[in-house]
Amino acid sequence: PMALSFWRDNRRVSNRKLTQALGYALTYPSYREGLQACLKAEALD
Repeated sequence: PMALSFWRDNRRVSNRKLTQALGYALTYPSYREGLQACLKAEALD
């Protein structure tokens, strides 16, 4: 039940503080890019 509610809820997040304050460059700046990479890697396996 808890996992289900996690995926149903709307969670807005931002990486602005991480990237601006620390100058950190993310490999996948958005969840969409990260998810696409995960799905592509799974398809190759």
